[in-house]
Amino acid sequence: MKAILVLDEMPITCGLCPMKMVLDDYNVSYCFKSKKELNHEDLTEGRPCWCQLKEMPKKARIFQKETNERIIAKGRDYYVDQMGAYTDGWNDCLEEIEK
Repeated sequence: MKAILVLDEMPITCGLCPMKMVLDDYNVSYCFKSKKELNHEDLTEGRPCWCQLKEMPKKARIFQKETNERIIAKGRDYYVDQMGAYTDGWNDCLEEIEK
C-alpha cells in the first residue's frame, strides 16, 4: 500500500528536512527516507539529486478549445469537452491532498 506525506513547505536543504535524523553517538546526519548519510553540502547547499521528495503537481489549467478562453465557475476551472471529467478529478484530488 502506498501513502503520501504532505509537508507544508518543500525543504531547500537536507538540514531543514523532517526526514533527517541525527545519530548523536556518531555525530552523523542520515536521511531516513533514502537511507543515505548526509554530507556537509547536502545539509547546507540545497537538495541532492537523489532526494526522493517531489513537489506537488500543479492544478490543470483548462481552456475551451473553440475560443481558447478559460471557463471559471464557483472559483474552479472547467473544460467543456470530454477531458472535463479528468481535469475536474485531477484538481479535486490535489485539493483533497492539500487540505
